Amino acid sequence: MSVKVVDHPSRGRLPAAALLARGRDLLLHRLAPRLEDLLNALDDDLFARAEAARTDRAQRAFFDAMRLLRLEREPILTRFTEELDAPPEEERAAQARETPESAFEKRVDALALLVDDALEERLAVTTMSQRVERDCELRLTLLRARIAHLLEQAPSPVACVPFEPRTVAGAFACAVTPLDLDPEVRLVVFKRFERAVLLEVADVYE
Repeated sequence: MSVKVVDHPSRGRLPAAALLARGRDLLLHRLAPRLEDLLNALDDDLFARAEAARTDRAQRAFFDAMRLLRLEREPILTRFTEELDAPPEEERAAQARETPESAFEKRVDALALLVDDALEERLAVTTMSQRVERDCELRLTLLRARIAHLLEQAPSPVACVPFEPRTVAGAFACAVTPLDLDPEVRLVVFKRFERAVLLEVADVYE
């Protein structure tokens, strides 16, 4: 099946930069509430896991994570939104030339996620991103083609939106990086993020 992106003429068309900014706002509008719901749901989830833990260490790790996520809920939401928002002016041109993978790697490396336990975390983030990319392959391909077409019209890559699954997952990784979470708990949090938030990008692509 061949798919062709058609440019439909219309009156009153918005400039390319405005369209891309609208796309970015749509992404944030759809994902931020889902992340807030996830953080609320994690409270019950972590409590249940703590109650079912077989060791004192595991139980303590889940209870500590539950309390920490309660305290850090607003900062997590803020960091997630900031990561997905437009980058600083001086970084835009360089970021526009980067692939989503290289941009993600750069952000993660900058936040020192390459310690032993974080290697497994980074693998989890990459794996869940790749699963979503496979599931949304056609939608994502069409979106990339449309954004590339818009960027040719824009005077500069000022509004390049962070629609890639890897970028969304990377934004969440950066948002929770400052938290002192047990590695096992962190992987549980990422798995829940994939199901509750990251899969939502399929509808955003549409």
